[in-house]
Amino acid sequence: GRCDDTSAGGGEDVLSYTCTDAEAVDACVKFALDHRMLVEPACGAALAPIYSERLRGRLLEELSGMRQSSSGDGDRGSSAIVVEVCGGSGVSAELLMEWKKQFLE
Repeated sequence: GRCDDTSAGGGEDVLSYTCTDAEAVDACVKFALDHRMLVEPACGAALAPIYSERLRGRLLEELSGMRQSSSGDGDRGSSAIVVEVCGGSGVSAELLMEWKKQFLE
């Protein structure tokens, strides 16, 4: 869903989503394969809209709607997707594989 984040200083549109544990773990696994970096499921939740087809579809649909509603508003027609990636100190390859078995198999 959308929220208007005025605390960020510019009233930027912020899109937020809720993902399942399985989507968070799946994003961790895919991120590890793509970038050779381990992250915890809390970070996987932030990555889920990038890696989950269900969430990515919602994200792109909302971004498209934002572009259409803000046409003629200068830079507002172009959107950037920003994901802050952090939180790998509490994860190992073994733990990630355990989560994969628990949530994805």
